[in-house]
Amino acid sequence: MFERVLLFGAKVVLGVIAVIVLVMLSTVYVESRYKKVALPYVKKVVPLISRWDPDLTMSFFSEELLDQIDKDEFLEMNDTVSQLGDLEGFDPPVFSSLGTSITLEDGLERAVKYQVKAKYSNAYAVITIELKELKDEFKISGINFNSDIFAQ
Repeated sequence: MFERVLLFGAKVVLGVIAVIVLVMLSTVYVESRYKKVALPYVKKVVPLISRWDPDLTMSFFSEELLDQIDKDEFLEMNDTVSQLGDLEGFDPPVFSSLGTSITLEDGLERAVKYQVKAKYSNAYAVITIELKELKDEFKISGINFNSDIFAQ
C-alpha cells in the first residue's frame, strides 16, 4: 500500500515538473519568435511616440484602437504624457505576455505586450505597449505610460 502511495506521489511530482518545463519552453519559444519581429518595431516606435506628436503617434495605432478613442481625449492625454519631457534613453524592451483571440473578421489574432523602462528629461516612465500582429506588420492596440510625475 505504501508503495502505491509513493508511486502516485512520484507521478504527481513528475507531472508538475513536466508542466513547468513545458510552460518554460513555450515561453522561450514565443519570446524568441517575437524577438526577431516585434522587438525591433518597439525599439523603432518608442522614440517616435515620445516626440508627443499626436498625428504621428496615432499613425501607429490599430484601427480598433482608433475607433475606441475620442480624439479630444487623446489630445488631452498626449499633453499630459508630454510632461515627461524629451526622451533621453530607454532600456531594451522586455517581453511581458502574449494573448490570442478569435474574431469573425480576421480569424486568429495575436497581441504581444512589451514593457519599456524609459528615461525622459523630467522623469522616468514604464511604457507598456500592446501590439496587434497583422499579416505583415504590427500596430499598437494599447499603450500605457506609468510615471511618478503623473501623481503630482
